[in-house]
Amino acid sequence: MGILTARFRLFLWRCALLALAPWMLLGESRPIASEQELKAAALYQVLHFTRWPPERMGAPDSPLVVGVFGENRFAPLLQELVKQEKVSGHPVIITRCFTVESAAACHAVFVSGAEDRTTERLLAHMQGRGVLTVGDNELFAERGGSVCLTVRDDRIRVLVNLGAARRDGIVLSSKLLRLAEIVEK
Repeated sequence: MGILTARFRLFLWRCALLALAPWMLLGESRPIASEQELKAAALYQVLHFTRWPPERMGAPDSPLVVGVFGENRFAPLLQELVKQEKVSGHPVIITRCFTVESAAACHAVFVSGAEDRTTERLLAHMQGRGVLTVGDNELFAERGGSVCLTVRDDRIRVLVNLGAARRDGIVLSSKLLRLAEIVEK
């Protein structure tokens, strides 16, 4: 319980820092964190507050596979962030997904807003498969995705579609839900 509380406090601290990051400057006016970096950090934190169906997780030390569908700049950012990290004892592996079918093999899939044309097909294919779907399009959660990460007013916003998460067998921690905006769809 103490570890979870410490992780939650770390999550809140990181969110606060990430919200301020665009205003913090390094050297030649380069922002410390880009919008994509903020979203990668938020996604990593969301993973810590997610429980998957037991049958999806495999052995206690099997990898937690996070697929990135779309924007190729996001995958390397996320890969660097999770290097040598674990979520609930599972090492985190980042993979690129080029097809809807390959995304279904992951535990979580991040769908870039740039991939809007395939989002509905992907979400329909993911239903009931125990895959956490995360996107960054403003309407992602309303369209049936579990979690949407957006930046508004220089802050990360987490939108959660509880119905979609439940449909997919995903349980999101109440601690995360207290920070999120719930979308009813």
